[in-house]
Amino acid sequence: GLNHNAIELPGDGCEFDVNVARAGFSYSFTPKTSVRTVVQYSDASEVLAVNFRFAWLQSASAGLYVVYNEVDDRMGGLGRQRREFAVKYSRIFDVL
Repeated sequence: GLNHNAIELPGDGCEFDVNVARAGFSYSFTPKTSVRTVVQYSDASEVLAVNFRFAWLQSASAGLYVVYNEVDDRMGGLGRQRREFAVKYSRIFDVL
């Protein structure tokens, strides 16, 4: 998808456009196991971001998620590349 925003700031008359392009892909191996990838680019800040998520749902109240994010804002020349890796396991307990 493509999102176009025409922004006008009140007071100083500053106007600019921001375009954000986004593409995603999802695939389910089984009803409880899936992967999802999202790639996003903003032309205003020249930032490219990639997100990858693996989900393994054991039940409606429990699941394991493995997430990898990469953000490259070096395209504008002053930024840096960031990488994040997260593992999350969630479970709901009935205590009463």
